[in-house]
Amino acid sequence: MVTNFARATGRQMTPDTTEINFTDKAKISNFAKASVSLCQRCGIINGYEDGFESVIQKVSANKWPSSSTDAARLVFTRDWGHTLCFDAKDAVTVDSEGFITSVAADKDVAIPSLDEGYVLAQRSRRQYEGDFFDSCQVGDRISLDLNYDGSSTQDIMLSVAAGPRLVKNGQVYGGLNTYISEGFSDPNITTYTALRMCIGIKPDGNLLIATATCTLQELSSILVKLGCSDGINLDGGGSATLYVGGQWLCGPQSRKLNNMIVFQ
Repeated sequence: MVTNFARATGRQMTPDTTEINFTDKAKISNFAKASVSLCQRCGIINGYEDGFESVIQKVSANKWPSSSTDAARLVFTRDWGHTLCFDAKDAVTVDSEGFITSVAADKDVAIPSLDEGYVLAQRSRRQYEGDFFDSCQVGDRISLDLNYDGSSTQDIMLSVAAGPRLVKNGQVYGGLNTYISEGFSDPNITTYTALRMCIGIKPDGNLLIATATCTLQELSSILVKLGCSDGINLDGGGSATLYVGGQWLCGPQSRKLNNMIVFQ
């Protein structure tokens, strides 16, 4: 994250020290090795006195744990809320400079204000890399390195997880095989006619949001006819809601929604 931020804002990171060969260097993900090395040579990270640098391989952000046994490591920012809203098995609060300010266990934790830090937490212990939180102490420094798989750019400010993909390069895209490969196997999504929501982008960069009662393949054709160069499906059915200019174009639904896309 540090190196990506420096690159995106035009800041120069100038190495001023020799490289340290961390004892556990083999555990650092390939995509992170160059960034870890650069941060170390710039004096941002130095590892532990025993030559080890505690590393975890994968972290998600602002995501609700699927169950009380979900051991995913999660970063929570104020965009999530004022607290985690669940009892974390392990949690550390990190300030804007990357320093741990508190360590907690088996409790809900307050999330720092926007731009003042974040909370790194897990709801349950995992069988591997389980000693990471045990090694965390107040005053230690944590460095996050972000990598967006499949993206041609790394300075992404906001992303939305949805799908499946419907339009690619201005052409109808996808079918049952691609839907399944993207993780969508429910026939209510992949096959049947249903109330749909989708979002597309036009060649000039303008976004288009549409709703229709149809199949996914029919929705692909609709987006192409509306001039979209790319497009994806959003959650439909009981989640299909579209409110524009003080009017309900679709909905309201009886289901309470925990996330929305809002344009101002």
